[in-house]
Amino acid sequence: MKPLVATAWPRAGLLGNPSDLYGGKGIGFVFHNWCAEVRFQSGSGCDDNSLLEAAIEEFSARSGKPVASGCLLGNSNIPRQVGLAGSSALVIAALRVLSGIHKVDWSVSQLAECAWAVENDRLGIVSGPMDRLIQAHQGLLVMDFADHAEERLSTSLLPEMRILVDSQTGQVSGDVHARIHTRFHQGDAEVCEVVAQYRPLVERGLLALLEGDLEVLADCVDKNFDLRASLYPISTRDLEMIAGVRDCGAAAKFCGSGGAVLAVARAGVDFVGLAAKARDSGWDIVVPQVEPSA
Repeated sequence: MKPLVATAWPRAGLLGNPSDLYGGKGIGFVFHNWCAEVRFQSGSGCDDNSLLEAAIEEFSARSGKPVASGCLLGNSNIPRQVGLAGSSALVIAALRVLSGIHKVDWSVSQLAECAWAVENDRLGIVSGPMDRLIQAHQGLLVMDFADHAEERLSTSLLPEMRILVDSQTGQVSGDVHARIHTRFHQGDAEVCEVVAQYRPLVERGLLALLEGDLEVLADCVDKNFDLRASLYPISTRDLEMIAGVRDCGAAAKFCGSGGAVLAVARAGVDFVGLAAKARDSGWDIVVPQVEPSA
């Protein structure tokens, strides 16, 4: 059998509670500066990778098909543990390969649901559906987690953006989410009050995005980070990135759970100055490569 290859891309959250577990709304997109690739080939020598092993187990359980003789080999250059959904990208790519081999015609939502189960159920990683939905659908996606509904939007709506990555930071996102998730389900008043503010914030930002009101959208992006910072501890390095972005005249929030920051343009933004600040501070900075909508 010739080797089969599939890819998946990192995602950035534009608005919403990262990897939402609380029935809210979110907006996010994939970008193509990095990727995860999984290859199936005959023979032995599988990667010793818990994500790939769990993907095989969950695929087999859901499809009812034993996985063909062979192995999965994974490769990813997505920066790790900086909130770019690198682990779920690897799982999505693995499931795409397995679906192709076994001719399983899953819907995009089924693919995302399976990928979520791989990490949540099989590996015990606390996470929400956002990452997998965005990576399964690709492009720019609006998600309503209460109604279990998704809508793809034209990527032409997106403003000018930059993504900053700090290789010196990094933590497992599941650990970040687990603490707040526990407090929420215990009825913690502080957590519940903050969580309740995300849905109207996303709805306001979505309207601004659709109407091309980038100043209101930028205000929503800044507020999104401020809500997060009211609940979660933020590292000094992350705070420096957020401040650096805002000092150059852009709005700033995490792409996910910290370590990578999304900079969204406002009028008069100085992205040249931000690039210089990034070089001086040891941050990587990229223009997210977002594919035009079909």
